[in-house]
This record gives sequence, C-alpha cells and structure tokens, in this order.
Amino acid sequence: MAAVNGCYPVYQYKEGDDVIGTATYTGTPYHGATLRFVATPKTGYKFTGWTGITSTLATADVVVKSDLVVAAKFEAEDGTIDPNTEC
Repeated sequence: MAAVNGCYPVYQYKEGDDVIGTATYTGTPYHGATLRFVATPKTGYKFTGWTGITSTLATADVVVKSDLVVAAKFEAEDGTIDPNTEC
C-alpha cells in the first residue's frame, strides 16, 4: 500500500469492478516517523489483517524503521476470498 519513498495515500481494493475496501495512511513517510494506517471495508466485507506490518487492527500506528510496503486484506463476511482480488 505505502512505500517509505512516498505513494498516494488512498488505495482501493477491488473484486472485479467492485471496490471492496479502502486503505489510507497519514503522516510523513520518513525514517523515525509514525504513520497511521486505516483500512475500511465496504458493506458485506471485513478487514482481515495487513501484509507488511504485524498489527491485526484496522487502525495501526507504525514507526518507520526501514522501507515499508503495506497492504490491507479484506474478505467477504461469509468467509469467501476471491483469489482475483487486487489493490
């Protein structure tokens, strides 16, 4: 989702053409800074975790110690995961 060298702060996660969730970060991405990552699922989906950071919470504060590549994970509330989901 976000790289320390800077990326756009809003990402949409899609299943086909449907947006199933978004993820954002706030803060200035540099070594020693704290970034706040927030994942928001669309109705009918749930947040299931992050890749790139260890938090299991939808809102996570992370101190930048090295390059980061972070992505939110979502799945349908009925537990199905579409392997074609992309961000």
